[in-house]
Amino acid sequence: MQLLRRALQPVTPDLVLFGCKRHYKPPAAPEHRTATVRERIPVGCYNHSMPPATAGYVLVGGRSSRFGSDKALLDWQGQPLALHVAEKVRQSAGSITLVGNPDRYQHLGLPLLPDPLLHHGPLAGLLAALTHTTSAWNLVVACDMPNLTTAFLSYLLETAQARNSDLLLPQDPQGRPEPLCAVYHHRCREAIQTALAQGIHKMTEAFNRLRVHALPIQDPHLFANLNTPADLPAGRSWPPR
Repeated sequence: MQLLRRALQPVTPDLVLFGCKRHYKPPAAPEHRTATVRERIPVGCYNHSMPPATAGYVLVGGRSSRFGSDKALLDWQGQPLALHVAEKVRQSAGSITLVGNPDRYQHLGLPLLPDPLLHHGPLAGLLAALTHTTSAWNLVVACDMPNLTTAFLSYLLETAQARNSDLLLPQDPQGRPEPLCAVYHHRCREAIQTALAQGIHKMTEAFNRLRVHALPIQDPHLFANLNTPADLPAGRSWPPR
């Protein structure tokens, strides 16, 4: 933690912005797969010496204490749940990196980023992602949201870039924030680092220094997650996405 404190730089507080009135409506099923953000860049306009604009991260480092076993490795439609979610993120953001314990998840075969701050919760995983990234816009998602779709995640990335806030923070139909399915600009890193050094572990409390664009989402099923084994029967009855 002393090393973390020495690395800190002063962060000037910014205005926190809330109250976006736009609502996400799931698109009609297209005849062909929806192009990702990166695929929509015209040929010849992408400079290969520049880092890509978007990147995707899936946090798999949770303890799953309420679930009783590792949710990331739960069988979901014939594959580990983490891989199911990671593929949706990869299709949307153009890349995918898992954030978690290499000894536990290396066999999944995806790029893996160790979490350097153990037992500090998802905020530490977010800091690891923002420290690792070379992209401006970073889609960060928990591994236990099987209902997320490529179209929805692409919509989040596009909206984040259009609004150009520090953080695009979706809200569920009850107005609750969803920081584990959000888009973070890489400039969020210093504020997250400062919050952890101050002993803040709750994600939304770490956002006070950021310009946050809240995005209401009306679909009640997109953010459904698996917290306990009791959630499994209902979860397995959800239509495949």
